[in-house]
Amino acid sequence: MKLIRNFVAVGVLFASGAWANSLINGSFELASTGNTFSNNSNPYGNGDGEQLVAGSTSLGNWSIINNPVSWLYNGDFGLTPQAGSYFLDLTGYYDPTPFGGVTQAVYLAVGNYTLSFYLGYSGAGGTGTAGGPVSVAASATEGTSTTLYSNTFTSGSGLSGNNWALETSAPFSVTTAGTVTISLVGKTGNQYIGLDNVDLEQAGTGVPEPAMILPLALAGALFVLGRRKRARP
Repeated sequence: MKLIRNFVAVGVLFASGAWANSLINGSFELASTGNTFSNNSNPYGNGDGEQLVAGSTSLGNWSIINNPVSWLYNGDFGLTPQAGSYFLDLTGYYDPTPFGGVTQAVYLAVGNYTLSFYLGYSGAGGTGTAGGPVSVAASATEGTSTTLYSNTFTSGSGLSGNNWALETSAPFSVTTAGTVTISLVGKTGNQYIGLDNVDLEQAGTGVPEPAMILPLALAGALFVLGRRKRARP
């Protein structure tokens, strides 16, 4: 039974995607050392969110670029995250254009990668003050100038309420292991461009689909257990 439990535990770890995301703090849940979410940072005197100015590293490995963004908590301004407790509004508090964004440099091995994230908007029928359409420019840059991937994603049309749409890039290739910078910048929107749960995964590694991990783990456990029984005198 102990052997089976060990196999199941390994299966659950794989199924949870514990090692899948190459980015750190993709859900914006964590603050860097010495920084905490106060929910009352200037100019948010009403206790709705924090403004992070360009150059801020309050989100750990993420850096804020272009213009300020809003770091929001579940329920701020009547908005909710896609998952977890925190998320970003790339329009910031004053809604300046060009809008703000986030960037993170990460070391990647040679291989094919896919970038995904959730793009949020909110409004009555998609036409309210925070309604769509909204768009985000996503890019992956190798070194200082080699663009591996670039695309603008647009979402939000005719849906009321607080909405999140999953956006996924086409696979892009890293041919030389090294540092790649992932950037996501708000392009169009009206008072709110939501961003949450950014994920960068290596494609084509031969790792089984999450739904298959647990059955495979159990099958392996039973196979080894059977061999042990047959080996007994």
